Amino acid sequence: MLPEVYPEISIYWKDDKEKSKEYKLAYSRLTVGQLETVGDDTVAVVVVDGMKRAIPIVLDYGSAFSQMNQRLSAMTFITESYFPVIFLEEIYYDAMCYDPVHKANIYHEIGHLYMKHLNRNNSKEQISMERAEAKRNGEVFWQEREADQFACHYVGKDTMISHLTGLKRIIKKLATIDTTFAPGFSEQLEETDQRIKLIQEST
Repeated sequence: MLPEVYPEISIYWKDDKEKSKEYKLAYSRLTVGQLETVGDDTVAVVVVDGMKRAIPIVLDYGSAFSQMNQRLSAMTFITESYFPVIFLEEIYYDAMCYDPVHKANIYHEIGHLYMKHLNRNNSKEQISMERAEAKRNGEVFWQEREADQFACHYVGKDTMISHLTGLKRIIKKLATIDTTFAPGFSEQLEETDQRIKLIQEST
């Protein structure tokens, strides 16, 4: 469910020298359980008003995505100790550095966590199956719709649409790199088109 009042969100990037003190302070809030999961691949830390845990943003080189039997641009994850993490596909991170519009997806992933789309009674595997079923039916899974609306609140509809349009190019590039999940890429493209359409039609 979308929040009645949207939280204040601060994203501190490791390579932002002007915010190095803020990044170190946010990083110090990460738990042992999170650090064991992210290793040395943290590129940013998110602090969300109203959330007890800071959220590390981590480069993933295919391992987490492969465990889910899919490849995505970004993915939210809850550790076994129930600590939040956002994984970024390396190719997507490179695109984000080149074009900041893609940072819109970070707010999409934060939305999943803030609205508690992942919880102990709703596993990532179950969500993936439900989302896949929605894709096969030519629909957008409700959690994706809500996360897009959440992101639009922070970056605006035009930026979110620009991000999703660029995301289609990234998906096509991923399809040439990893043919293992080729059938899923066509479904992702169709879903992305549907997400763009919903945002365009929203008030």
